[in-house]
Amino acid sequence: MEPYAQREQLLYTITLYNIMKKRLDFRVEEYELQILEDYCAAVGRTKTDVLRELIRTLKTKRKPLL
Repeated sequence: MEPYAQREQLLYTITLYNIMKKRLDFRVEEYELQILEDYCAAVGRTKTDVLRELIRTLKTKRKPLL
């Protein structure tokens, strides 16, 4: 691959990454954060990973509209 083509591919990848990722900030009570941190430590996963999985499960739990 030519250097120019490599650079274009890199720029395209970075652009896609920037489009796809969004940041979400929210506040929780201290005890809620402790629950999350304890769970993450117990299962060896990051808070981000656990919260992403939780969000994905919401899609399948939606009730049909009447």
